[in-house]
Amino acid sequence: MKYKKRILVISFTLVVLSIVFSSMTPDENDFGIWLNENYDVHCWDMKCDVFDIEIEENGEVRTMTLQANQVTYTPGIFVMKKRVLYSNIENFDYRLDVKVYGSLGKIYLKEEEKTF
Repeated sequence: MKYKKRILVISFTLVVLSIVFSSMTPDENDFGIWLNENYDVHCWDMKCDVFDIEIEENGEVRTMTLQANQVTYTPGIFVMKKRVLYSNIENFDYRLDVKVYGSLGKIYLKEEEKTF
């Protein structure tokens, strides 16, 4: 009887931990907040598919609009992965390629490539 009770307690604990960890997985809106905080951009929507960024070019500061051209989003149970390739609307030479992963309520930069 003690063996069955122990198995039941362990199973219950694992189920509760799984629910807690899966609820802490970041989503696309969390990515938008993260991008806004880490890149000092002005997002047009919650997912940050389009945003304005200020860049310095030839000694002048100008505002550039970048939009998501290629998006790969994997919402896992415990880990979220996302890759977004942003390009300028007027000139595709200006790009930002961001790869991130998220877990336990936080988003971490895996790789980035800027062409400004």
